[in-house]
Amino acid sequence: NLESNENDLLLSNNRSESKVVDNEDEYIYNRKYFLFIIPWDWILTPELGHHYKIKNSPNLTIFLLLNSMIGSGILAQAYVFSQAGWLSASIEYVIIGYLTYLGIHILMESAEIEGKYDYANLATAALGDIGKPLVECSIAINCAGAMLSYIIIIGSLLDSILLTYIHTYEWYINTTFLIVASVCVFVAPVCLIRNYGHLAIVSIISVIAIVSVVLLVVIGGPLTSNAFRMPLKRGSLHGSLKTVGSVIFSFSYAPAIFHSYKALYPRKLLIFDDVAQSTTILGVFMCFCVGLTGYWSFRSNTETDILENFYGTLG
Repeated sequence: NLESNENDLLLSNNRSESKVVDNEDEYIYNRKYFLFIIPWDWILTPELGHHYKIKNSPNLTIFLLLNSMIGSGILAQAYVFSQAGWLSASIEYVIIGYLTYLGIHILMESAEIEGKYDYANLATAALGDIGKPLVECSIAINCAGAMLSYIIIIGSLLDSILLTYIHTYEWYINTTFLIVASVCVFVAPVCLIRNYGHLAIVSIISVIAIVSVVLLVVIGGPLTSNAFRMPLKRGSLHGSLKTVGSVIFSFSYAPAIFHSYKALYPRKLLIFDDVAQSTTILGVFMCFCVGLTGYWSFRSNTETDILENFYGTLG
């Protein structure tokens, strides 16, 4: 009787699973949206029978990880080169870039061995009860620092950009108002999405914005600078130690790997390893282009935020 009941339950589960797959298109068609853009089922806990898998291709996954890897830190890479010197910074890039990929590789191998594709749970398996709060606190601190850097950039640039086109001080050209409005309109709705894999399309837009910054520095830097007669610094140990944190911050994307792996299709460790290699190489290359070209263009006049070196219409 027990075997019969188990078989009936298994058949019932199989029928319900096939029903979910059959009704998936109808469910997606009838879904409701938050702010007319984000589906509510991306935000709310999915109801029984309404869950469906995210299937991001390897290329989309590269965009996802690049979006997590490169952010405001890329704007400080020219300053890294100005402080550490072009040779020391280049060596720093190679070492930290390799260690970044090695860390991702070890994390995924460990997850495969333990069968735990979650950062906090894997840390618990490795370190005991202290592992989960330790990892969650470190991720929270890292994200808070990243958000603060974006807020500083928004506050320092957005009001001046509006003034360039409006030419008069209106009530809304206020740093505090622009920061709060930007966070409420652009940041908060995206933060409500439960699964990181759903941000694939947003990540493409974000990477395009990053590439535009790279092109601005690589093309615009040599055209606008008049500092080419200044000497280039080859290396500085003090400068390298001073800026190593900025490089590590710019290359880091470990907190996003398990979310991206769960959304990868086909979900295979070898494919994800290739994705991680490509992500690391592309990210390091873009940061290197901004860092070296920015420093070569502005030399000792390089600002902490490379965008502040551009004035006029281009700025």
